[in-house]
Amino acid sequence: MRSSKQLGMRGFSLVEIAIALVVISLLAGSLMKAFQLQLAFGRSTLAREQLREAREALLNYAVVNQRLPCPASDSSGIAQTSCSSTPKGWLPWQELGLPARDAWGQTLRYAVSTAMSTSGFGLGSTGSLQLYQGSNRMNNDEAVAFVVWSIGSDGHDASSGSNAVVTVESPSSDDLVEWVSRYLLFGKMLAAGRSLSFGAGP
Repeated sequence: MRSSKQLGMRGFSLVEIAIALVVISLLAGSLMKAFQLQLAFGRSTLAREQLREAREALLNYAVVNQRLPCPASDSSGIAQTSCSSTPKGWLPWQELGLPARDAWGQTLRYAVSTAMSTSGFGLGSTGSLQLYQGSNRMNNDEAVAFVVWSIGSDGHDASSGSNAVVTVESPSSDDLVEWVSRYLLFGKMLAAGRSLSFGAGP
C-alpha cells in the first residue's frame, strides 16, 4: 500500500518537459545572438584601430623617407620597389612594422597616389586616386594621397579594375576605410621640419 507522501508526488509530464526544453533553447539562442553581435562589434572596433595605426605609420614613413611606400603585391607585406604602374595592392605591413592581419584575419589593402611615392614630391604634387564607397565618390579631384582599407568579415574586395580607382563596399557593408588628403600629408611633413618644394616634383 502506498504512503500518503508517495501519493502526493508526481513526475513531470512529457508536455512540461517539452515546454521547458523550448524555453531553454530560446534563451540559449538569444544569448548566442548577443554573443555574436558583441564579437562582431569587438572585431569592428579592433579593425578601426588597426586602420588608424596604419594611417599614422604611413604618415610617419613619409616624414622619415620623404615619400610614401609602394603597396605590396601580395599579403607578404613586402613593398614593391616601384609602383608607377601598380599603385594599388596590399599594405606593406613589414615595412611599417605592423601586424600582418586585421581583426578578420585579412591583410589590409592600400593604394597610393604615384606622385607621392617618389622622393622629391612637392606642394604642387597632386593625387591620382579616385575613392568610391559603392557608387558614391568620396573625394575631390587630385586630393587623395593614400587610402588604406579593410575588406571586412566577408573577405570580398570590391576594388577591382583601374589602379587609379579605389572602390569599397557601400556604407551598409562591412568594409572599413581610412584615407588621407595630400594637404594633410604636406602639413604633417612640414610640421616635422621636412622641406617640400613648391613644384610638382618628379
